[in-house]
Amino acid sequence: MRPAVGSPARMYDDIMLLEPDGRCAGVVRIGDVVRGVAERATEVAATLHPLTDMPGSDALAGWIDERVARSEIFAVSWLDVDDLGTVNDAGGVHRGVTT
Repeated sequence: MRPAVGSPARMYDDIMLLEPDGRCAGVVRIGDVVRGVAERATEVAATLHPLTDMPGSDALAGWIDERVARSEIFAVSWLDVDDLGTVNDAGGVHRGVTT
């Protein structure tokens, strides 16, 4: 946390969160904000494919569910390559991802 707050002692400082109109939305510790951001980044990284850094099926399903719940209009296209495992086995996973 040192780069984010300057010194370890500052991670216990409180900051005020403001609504767009300037009203106070709450008060939190700087350390809690930094920890929350780091945890969220870790959760997102865990859903990404290790070779392509693209969202996996679970992340895409969640994205679709969110839009359906909000009654949004959207389009989805899905490409499933038959026998891609054969390419991965013969040329390596990296070769299968880039072809």
